[in-house]
Amino acid sequence: ANLQRLGSAMALVNQNKTVKLEPIIKKPPVVRLILLQLLTTILLGSIAVIWGSSQAISAVLGGLVVTVGNTYFGWRAFHYNGTRYAGKVVGSFYRAEIGKFVVMATLLALVFKFVEPLHTIALLIGFVFTLIVASIGAAFILSDH
Repeated sequence: ANLQRLGSAMALVNQNKTVKLEPIIKKPPVVRLILLQLLTTILLGSIAVIWGSSQAISAVLGGLVVTVGNTYFGWRAFHYNGTRYAGKVVGSFYRAEIGKFVVMATLLALVFKFVEPLHTIALLIGFVFTLIVASIGAAFILSDH
């Protein structure tokens, strides 16, 4: 189908008509993945409130650390699109992944330093669970894409 579109687009160009070609590789639905992580974080906080408000806050902060890090990754990694930017796409993925880890590490350090009372177990549960949901969600969302 893509070759047929390309062939018909080339035929139109040969007839001296201007054609706007759409990219064959679409950007992934990053916003859907971020929303899934936010929903997971809210759900974790809602469940953790059973054990107390500080546990709920700690779980939400763990989920938000992952969500903010992955938001940074999505923003940086998918800045370039198309084959003419192939080299930049690879570089942007490396920079985005390194930046994501820096953002997450910084946010975790800030949470450990400034949030009291902090329930470390609730924070780590929120962090790990949101990370797992993000990975599984990415697989499902990208398989539909």
